[in-house]
Amino acid sequence: MTDTAPTPTPAQPTPAQTAALVTAARGGDEAAFTRLVDNHKEAVFAIAMGRLGDFDAARDVAQESFVRAFVGLGGLQEPERFSGWLRTIVENRCRSWIDRRQRQPPREVFDSTAPHLAAPDSPDRDLERAERRRVVRDAIERLAPDTRETVVLHYLEGVSTPQLATLLGISEPAVRQRLRRGREQMRNEVTHMIDETLREESPGDEFTSEVEALLVRSRGQFGKIHYRDAVADLERAIHLQPADPALAMLLADAYTFARSPQDLAEHPRDAERAIAILDEAQAAAAVESDRLVLRLKMASLQATLAFSDESGGNMLAVLQQNRELLTQAAGTPVEPIAQMELARRSIFSGQPDAAVSLYGKLDAVTGWNSLVLSETGLAHAAGGDEKRAIKSFERAITSTTAETMEALNAAFRQALGERYWSFWTAVETLEIRQCQNHAWLAGLRTRRGDAERGRAHLRSAIEFLNSDQMSHMRSILAPEMVNRFDQMFPELGDAPELIELRNELQQNDE
Repeated sequence: MTDTAPTPTPAQPTPAQTAALVTAARGGDEAAFTRLVDNHKEAVFAIAMGRLGDFDAARDVAQESFVRAFVGLGGLQEPERFSGWLRTIVENRCRSWIDRRQRQPPREVFDSTAPHLAAPDSPDRDLERAERRRVVRDAIERLAPDTRETVVLHYLEGVSTPQLATLLGISEPAVRQRLRRGREQMRNEVTHMIDETLREESPGDEFTSEVEALLVRSRGQFGKIHYRDAVADLERAIHLQPADPALAMLLADAYTFARSPQDLAEHPRDAERAIAILDEAQAAAAVESDRLVLRLKMASLQATLAFSDESGGNMLAVLQQNRELLTQAAGTPVEPIAQMELARRSIFSGQPDAAVSLYGKLDAVTGWNSLVLSETGLAHAAGGDEKRAIKSFERAITSTTAETMEALNAAFRQALGERYWSFWTAVETLEIRQCQNHAWLAGLRTRRGDAERGRAHLRSAIEFLNSDQMSHMRSILAPEMVNRFDQMFPELGDAPELIELRNELQQNDE
């Protein structure tokens, strides 16, 4: 498994940050109050929607609540309690709105989607949209207020599970429980309508074409190995199509792919966001095969994070999870992926023999041979059997051709889908695979005393690294190659080719 678009929903500010904005707003800083509005508008709208069950009324009450908050800001004794104080204002305004509605006689509603007011060129579409909106609104109104509030925040505003927990003052499991309860209550009548209708209530009806444009731009960033630069576009895309598992995996990759466990440990919010994305996608997935692929992606991410656990306990837990996933994947197109993931976890859990056995079974599956040989070499090397490792890598070099790489990419597409795998064709290439094969052989042969052949493989690896086809990956693979040789094969440390590459990287850092 890894311009101007709206930015991702930011993490909620701390009470201290909110208090600082309140203090500034009291002093006449309009920008500070604007930030308070931006930080709380999703929650305010959801609270109002939860109480009123009416989109238009909720917007009116939200606006009125912010006006009252602005006027009454000077009377707030404890600025750090602004969020709770604002919530009380919203709830009071909702009660007032309900009282007014009950006192007023029924009146005709001006509906711009009524037949006599519909645009002449699209009456059917407007009628259909009005009916969908009515059904969804009715279904949302029947939800319990707390569930309704959570559903609106998640589906309309695109707020993630961790952010919902902060906004609502409840735990993440409680958020997920509310979302599941809300979906179950609504599923019978509006499951096929809810995502489309809620998105239509947000600005932008042409979200399908917008998603495709976002994907084209993101795919370009992936092709340049600028994964983090694709985050904003993919966040927008998943906001428009929240039930798409491919988008969830791509966004998780954008946050975490090609980053070391240490880097992710130093920037925990990126890993937390990736986990939340995958968690939410699993909960929303309607097809078991989608849930299985998402669980495999989650296990892969958790395995990366487990390297920071010196006890090894987390990696063993992920290993067990991968065993269970392979059992669940038996007989499905995803089985080869599950088998490969379990083999990789076995290597890093100190069980290389188990990995070799798994790769042996995968070798018989069409399309996987060239990759299996390379990874079998890794398993043998991890187990200390350098002779067999060399033999596997030599066979991998022979079997890795344009035809076998095409077959490998076809196998990945079949297992993971074209929409997802189209982002990774720039990574699984003949040049990259052969560069890695030769690099391993350079180290292994030199360690076994065959310095001449080791140096020959080192030169081949660097030739691939310097090729035009590898230019997009060089910034990642060159440091990785130098680090691997320095840590695992110090016997090659004085090779001129490696010294030159190391000096180049040092100059680039400076």
